[in-house]
Amino acid sequence: MASYIDYLKQLQDNVAKSDADSRDKLIEELEKLEGEYQNRAESSSGLPDNPSYDRLEYDAPTDEEIAENARNSLAEYKNTTIEDIEENARAERAAKEAERKSAQESAAKLSANIASQYDDAMTAFSDDALKRGLARSSIAANKSAELQSGKAAALSQAAMAAEEAVQNIDREISELEVSREKALNDFNIAYAAKVTEKIAELTKERDDKIAEVVKYNNSIAQQEQKDALDRAETASKLYSDKLNQEKLENELGSTAELDAYNLAKYEAVKSYLSTLSKSDASYAVRNDPVIRATLSDYYFYTLYNEYCK
Repeated sequence: MASYIDYLKQLQDNVAKSDADSRDKLIEELEKLEGEYQNRAESSSGLPDNPSYDRLEYDAPTDEEIAENARNSLAEYKNTTIEDIEENARAERAAKEAERKSAQESAAKLSANIASQYDDAMTAFSDDALKRGLARSSIAANKSAELQSGKAAALSQAAMAAEEAVQNIDREISELEVSREKALNDFNIAYAAKVTEKIAELTKERDDKIAEVVKYNNSIAQQEQKDALDRAETASKLYSDKLNQEKLENELGSTAELDAYNLAKYEAVKSYLSTLSKSDASYAVRNDPVIRATLSDYYFYTLYNEYCK
């Protein structure tokens, strides 16, 4: 693997072969050299790598998924309540139908009793009239007609009472169906309200979770930015601390590497100057701030002596 010095030497060769009449390209090459050396300096500075942080991930449900989840969470409540309403309606209807059947059976028995009693009365009267020799009398005929009329009236009254009782029960059965429909409609309204309430609850949970994740991840990004700035500031201080050059060299790289870096910059500037006329090169050395800022005193005055005297 090539050493860093070899790498810098290769950069020198690249600069020498480049279009030397472009000052912008010179600046680009110098910045590249500086960046490479500073990265090298930072990697050997002893600074620990910045800590890594795990971000939160949250697969937020859509509004449609929230609505479905709300309905699913209330499915048992819905099914149980509807079944209770239907079961109560079936039980009440069965009770009324049993009551109707009982009323019809009671009416039939009552009619049978009425008919039997009148028939018994007519038989007894006929037997008595026969014994007394009045079977063909007007008295017997009137009494017989009276008993027949009473029987018919009693049976008619019983039938009317039975019919009225059955009609009342049928009306109550119809009212039970109305009550059932009302109970189902009332439940549907209450169920819709519960679904809406559950959707609002789940939506708030989702939005709160999104806000929590965003807040946390933003804090992570801010911390990473702060860590990067702190590390860059520390590395820059180590790199540019001219008051303690020995410490800088020990921590950021060997003296040979620093010399190679300064030489590479010198060669890049010299290659650029070689493309200029003598007077333009002299003017550039004297007045171009890039050249002065880039080179160490040693290499600057080397060029100064070559081009300005």
